[in-house]
Amino acid sequence: AVPPTATATNTTVPPTATATPTPDSGEPVPPERVEAADDALAWMSLLQDDNGSVGPQGPHIDSVIAFAARGIPVTEWPTSSTGATMVDYLESIAPTYARSASTTGKLIAGIVAAGENPRNFAGVNFVSRLNGYYNPTTGQFDGSFWDSEWGILGWHAAGEPIPDAARQAYADEALPSGCFAGFGGIATGDDVGMALMALAAAGEPLDSSVIQDAIDCARDTLWADNGGFIDGMDQANTKSTALMIMGLQAVGEDPSSAAWTIGTPPINPYNFILNLQQSDGSIWWAPGTPGSPLLSTHQAIPALVSQPYSEMPYSGIALATRSRAQGATMPVTPSEQAGSELTPANANGCQVQGALVYIPASAVQDEADLHCNVLEQPSYALPDATVALRSFTVAVTTWPDNESVTELDRDLLVQVAYDPMELETQGIDLTSLQLVAWNVATSTWDVVPTDYDVATSQLTGRSNYLTEFALLGTPVEQTTDPEQGPHIIYLPFVSR
Repeated sequence: AVPPTATATNTTVPPTATATPTPDSGEPVPPERVEAADDALAWMSLLQDDNGSVGPQGPHIDSVIAFAARGIPVTEWPTSSTGATMVDYLESIAPTYARSASTTGKLIAGIVAAGENPRNFAGVNFVSRLNGYYNPTTGQFDGSFWDSEWGILGWHAAGEPIPDAARQAYADEALPSGCFAGFGGIATGDDVGMALMALAAAGEPLDSSVIQDAIDCARDTLWADNGGFIDGMDQANTKSTALMIMGLQAVGEDPSSAAWTIGTPPINPYNFILNLQQSDGSIWWAPGTPGSPLLSTHQAIPALVSQPYSEMPYSGIALATRSRAQGATMPVTPSEQAGSELTPANANGCQVQGALVYIPASAVQDEADLHCNVLEQPSYALPDATVALRSFTVAVTTWPDNESVTELDRDLLVQVAYDPMELETQGIDLTSLQLVAWNVATSTWDVVPTDYDVATSQLTGRSNYLTEFALLGTPVEQTTDPEQGPHIIYLPFVSR
């Protein structure tokens, strides 16, 4: 590891993530699911806008719930470059978003997940607003099938008593097949999963025929041979599968059990989601189909850590006393003051000279400090015909004895943003950009395997090195021909 040699920003890396308890059995969630959730949340945090949002209105609420399901206080992390939090954006949209029973119930769930008061949020009593959509004569919420399920879940999250008439009216929505259906009367994994959570929240006995028939119908008609659950187009996808997993969790079923395992090699609904997770942490919509990764990723996280919507308010989420052991992979913006140490509650990564560096919670076995250090220029000679656009060191030391960590159990992730217009102005060939890491053993720069996202102007690489990193580019040489005018010569990249 390279010791700190320049302006340093120290943050704290939590020890291996402690598994989250499941709501039904009390057994810990397997580490691979916790790690998958942490990686997904780290990817989501990179999408945060300056106003604090992680996705537009409805998806932002899903994102709030996803972070809260993992025990992360969204009042503290992630925080945008302007200092805006996810709660700030939630407060800005709340009054106009809640215009029906479904949107009000979902908003209440998000407010509660964020640790806020739904009876006094953005100057509005949203529980009272939700009550106004309920018809005590019919036991239903005005509107659609979705209004009733989110109405019930919103009540439950807020701790409101749920009238038995509402439970019965919702149970009566079951189809003759036992499934539940929203749009067009076509049952989906989304519908049955949400229905099971709403029924559990409303107090429906878990051994009742309505719940058991819904489980049987989902197993017989909605469960695909790849382990996922289908939507209205008969395609197994992450959202349908995640909601169905949460529905099963809510009524005491174990989606990883033999009863929910199919095929050779055996696969269960969790495996379906895990198989769709990409190297950057995002989770695709379906096999071979990215879809809108945010919409599938935020749905998957509560399912992966066994926190169905019917369990809100999630237990153990104390915004001021979150333990280090609960820490997710959390890239954060450090203090501008050199050498300042961030609090454990919001510091598991660092941002340095336009580069985001974070280490998965399971990468170290003991408490440790992460050191990110800006360098004015690389410490070692660069490959021919290249220039350094960024350079920085990454080191990890144990706490409190301050011994250097030389190996990580999992790769760290380095994400570097760049400004295309700025680089073109500087005469840098954008196609030449590459992230490199100094190999101490061979005294050479090694190219870090990198994903390029042209749309967001970011490079993302994974490395097991604790060393010096640099973003390199190749200059473009411009010459002027007396007859043809200016033209550009691209200099070849030569490594040595």
